Amino acid sequence: MTDTIRIPEFRHASFLPMEVEAITNIKPATIRDWRRRGLIRRPDGDGWQRFHLGEVAELLILRTLSEQGIGPQRVGAWLPAMASHVTHHAMASEDAWETAEGYQAWCNDDADRQKLPLAFSAKRFGVILPAPGGIHTVDELDSFYRQLGAEVSTISIVLDLAALGLHLRSRARKPIATVEWWEGQEI
Repeated sequence: MTDTIRIPEFRHASFLPMEVEAITNIKPATIRDWRRRGLIRRPDGDGWQRFHLGEVAELLILRTLSEQGIGPQRVGAWLPAMASHVTHHAMASEDAWETAEGYQAWCNDDADRQKLPLAFSAKRFGVILPAPGGIHTVDELDSFYRQLGAEVSTISIVLDLAALGLHLRSRARKPIATVEWWEGQEI
Protein backbone atom coordinates (compact mmCIF):
# COMPACT_ATOMS: atom_id res chain seq x y z
CA MET A 1 0.00 0.00 0.00
CA THR A 2 1.32 3.43 -0.90
CA ASP A 3 0.81 6.55 1.17
CA THR A 4 -0.59 9.78 -0.19
CA ILE A 5 1.73 12.72 0.29
CA ARG A 6 1.26 16.45 -0.15
CA ILE A 7 3.67 18.08 -2.59
CA PRO A 8 4.19 21.86 -2.41
CA GLU A 9 4.38 24.02 -5.53
CA PHE A 10 5.73 27.48 -4.72
CA ARG A 11 4.53 30.53 -6.61
CA HIS A 12 5.67 34.14 -6.66
CA ALA A 13 3.27 37.06 -6.81
CA SER A 14 3.02 39.21 -9.91
CA PHE A 15 2.82 42.98 -9.81
CA LEU A 16 1.10 45.72 -11.80
CA PRO A 17 3.17 48.70 -13.01
CA MET A 18 1.83 50.95 -10.23
CA GLU A 19 2.84 48.34 -7.62
CA VAL A 20 6.32 48.12 -9.18
CA GLU A 21 6.62 51.91 -8.99
CA ALA A 22 5.66 51.82 -5.28
CA ILE A 23 8.38 49.23 -4.62
CA THR A 24 11.18 50.56 -6.83
CA ASN A 25 10.39 54.27 -7.29
CA ILE A 26 10.87 53.78 -11.04
CA LYS A 27 8.20 55.36 -13.22
CA PRO A 28 6.39 53.01 -15.66
CA ALA A 29 7.49 55.29 -18.53
CA THR A 30 11.14 54.70 -17.58
CA ILE A 31 10.59 50.95 -17.51
CA ARG A 32 8.93 51.08 -20.94
CA ASP A 33 11.87 53.11 -22.28
CA TRP A 34 14.40 50.61 -20.88
CA ARG A 35 12.48 47.77 -22.51
CA ARG A 36 12.28 49.58 -25.87
CA ARG A 37 16.04 50.13 -25.75
CA GLY A 38 16.62 46.45 -24.91
CA LEU A 39 18.15 47.19 -21.50
CA ILE A 40 15.69 44.91 -19.70
CA ARG A 41 13.66 41.93 -20.90
CA ARG A 42 10.34 42.30 -22.68
CA PRO A 43 7.29 40.79 -20.97
CA ASP A 44 5.91 37.43 -22.05
CA GLY A 45 2.58 37.42 -23.85
CA ASP A 46 0.12 40.19 -24.60
CA GLY A 47 -2.41 42.08 -22.56
CA TRP A 48 -1.93 43.90 -19.28
CA GLN A 49 1.63 44.30 -18.14
CA ARG A 50 2.49 42.25 -15.07
CA PHE A 51 5.91 41.84 -13.51
CA HIS A 52 7.19 38.67 -11.88
CA LEU A 53 8.94 38.87 -8.51
CA GLY A 54 12.37 38.34 -10.10
CA GLU A 55 11.77 41.20 -12.54
CA VAL A 56 10.84 43.51 -9.66
CA ALA A 57 14.07 42.50 -7.90
CA GLU A 58 16.02 43.26 -11.10
CA LEU A 59 14.43 46.71 -11.31
CA LEU A 60 15.23 47.36 -7.65
CA ILE A 61 18.89 46.47 -8.31
CA LEU A 62 18.94 48.72 -11.40
CA ARG A 63 17.51 51.63 -9.43
CA THR A 64 20.05 51.12 -6.64
CA LEU A 65 22.91 51.01 -9.15
CA SER A 66 21.65 54.10 -10.97
CA GLU A 67 21.76 55.96 -7.64
CA GLN A 68 25.48 55.08 -7.60
CA GLY A 69 26.02 56.32 -11.15
CA ILE A 70 25.75 52.99 -12.99
CA GLY A 71 23.10 53.03 -15.71
CA PRO A 72 21.18 49.98 -16.93
CA GLN A 73 23.25 49.85 -20.13
CA ARG A 74 26.29 48.84 -18.04
CA VAL A 75 24.56 45.94 -16.33
CA GLY A 76 25.55 42.52 -17.59
CA ALA A 77 24.06 39.06 -17.73
CA TRP A 78 24.61 38.73 -13.96
CA LEU A 79 21.45 40.73 -13.15
CA PRO A 80 19.05 37.73 -12.94
CA ALA A 81 21.51 35.89 -10.66
CA MET A 82 21.72 38.87 -8.29
CA ALA A 83 17.93 39.19 -8.41
CA SER A 84 17.56 35.55 -7.32
CA HIS A 85 19.49 36.39 -4.13
CA VAL A 86 17.23 39.39 -3.51
CA THR A 87 14.04 37.36 -4.00
CA HIS A 88 15.37 34.63 -1.72
CA HIS A 89 15.96 37.22 1.03
CA ALA A 90 12.54 38.76 0.38
CA MET A 91 10.84 35.39 0.86
CA ALA A 92 12.79 34.51 4.01
CA SER A 93 10.14 35.76 6.41
CA GLU A 94 6.71 34.47 7.30
CA ASP A 95 5.09 37.83 6.52
CA ALA A 96 6.15 37.45 2.87
CA TRP A 97 3.90 34.44 2.51
CA GLU A 98 0.16 34.14 2.08
CA THR A 99 0.07 31.50 4.82
CA ALA A 100 2.37 30.37 7.62
CA GLU A 101 2.03 26.83 6.28
CA GLY A 102 3.45 27.95 2.92
CA TYR A 103 6.39 29.66 4.60
CA GLN A 104 7.17 26.56 6.68
CA ALA A 105 6.99 24.32 3.60
CA TRP A 106 9.40 26.65 1.76
CA CYS A 107 11.80 26.64 4.74
CA ASN A 108 11.75 22.84 4.81
CA ASP A 109 12.27 22.68 1.03
CA ASP A 110 15.11 25.24 1.26
CA ALA A 111 16.77 23.25 4.07
CA ASP A 112 16.56 20.09 1.93
CA ARG A 113 18.12 21.93 -1.04
CA GLN A 114 21.00 23.19 1.14
CA LYS A 115 22.02 19.56 1.68
CA LEU A 116 22.58 19.05 -2.06
CA PRO A 117 26.13 19.40 -3.45
CA LEU A 118 25.35 22.31 -5.83
CA ALA A 119 22.67 23.95 -3.66
CA PHE A 120 21.85 27.61 -4.06
CA SER A 121 22.71 29.66 -1.01
CA ALA A 122 21.52 33.26 -0.87
CA LYS A 123 24.46 35.57 -0.21
CA ARG A 124 24.24 38.78 1.78
CA PHE A 125 26.26 41.09 -0.51
CA GLY A 126 26.84 41.57 -4.22
CA VAL A 127 30.21 43.15 -5.03
CA ILE A 128 30.83 44.70 -8.43
CA LEU A 129 34.51 45.05 -9.29
CA PRO A 130 35.95 46.97 -12.23
CA ALA A 131 36.77 44.95 -15.33
CA PRO A 132 37.93 42.27 -15.51
CA GLY A 133 36.97 41.65 -11.85
CA GLY A 134 33.30 40.93 -12.45
CA ILE A 135 30.55 40.23 -9.97
CA HIS A 136 30.87 38.32 -6.71
CA THR A 137 28.32 37.32 -4.11
CA VAL A 138 29.62 36.99 -0.57
CA ASP A 139 28.36 36.73 3.00
CA GLU A 140 31.20 38.63 4.63
CA LEU A 141 32.91 41.68 3.11
CA ASP A 142 36.02 41.95 5.30
CA SER A 143 37.41 38.52 4.45
CA PHE A 144 36.52 39.02 0.77
CA TYR A 145 38.52 42.26 0.64
CA ARG A 146 41.42 40.72 2.59
CA GLN A 147 41.71 38.10 -0.15
CA LEU A 148 41.75 40.70 -2.92
CA GLY A 149 43.65 43.52 -1.24
CA ALA A 150 42.49 46.67 0.53
CA GLU A 151 42.70 48.92 -2.55
CA VAL A 152 39.89 46.94 -4.20
CA SER A 153 37.41 48.03 -1.50
CA THR A 154 37.73 51.66 -2.61
CA ILE A 155 36.83 50.95 -6.23
CA SER A 156 34.10 48.36 -5.83
CA ILE A 157 30.36 48.85 -5.52
CA VAL A 158 28.57 46.84 -2.86
CA LEU A 159 24.90 45.90 -3.00
CA ASP A 160 23.31 44.73 0.23
CA LEU A 161 21.14 41.98 -1.28
CA ALA A 162 19.49 41.15 2.04
CA ALA A 163 18.47 44.80 2.56
CA LEU A 164 17.09 44.96 -0.98
CA GLY A 165 15.05 41.81 -0.26
CA LEU A 166 13.68 43.35 2.92
CA HIS A 167 12.85 46.55 1.00
CA LEU A 168 11.01 44.57 -1.67
CA ARG A 169 9.04 42.60 0.92
CA SER A 170 8.07 45.62 3.02
CA ARG A 171 7.07 47.84 0.07
CA ALA A 172 5.05 45.14 -1.72
CA ARG A 173 2.08 45.58 0.65
CA LYS A 174 0.87 42.07 -0.17
CA PRO A 175 2.15 38.51 0.14
CA ILE A 176 4.88 37.90 -2.41
CA ALA A 177 4.73 34.11 -2.31
CA THR A 178 2.19 31.37 -1.94
CA VAL A 179 2.06 27.59 -2.07
CA GLU A 180 -0.33 25.23 -3.80
CA TRP A 181 -0.54 21.69 -2.54
CA TRP A 182 -0.79 18.66 -4.80
CA GLU A 183 -1.67 15.17 -3.73
CA GLY A 184 0.77 12.50 -4.84
CA GLN A 185 1.66 8.91 -4.24
CA GLU A 186 4.84 8.11 -2.36
CA ILE A 187 7.13 5.93 -4.44
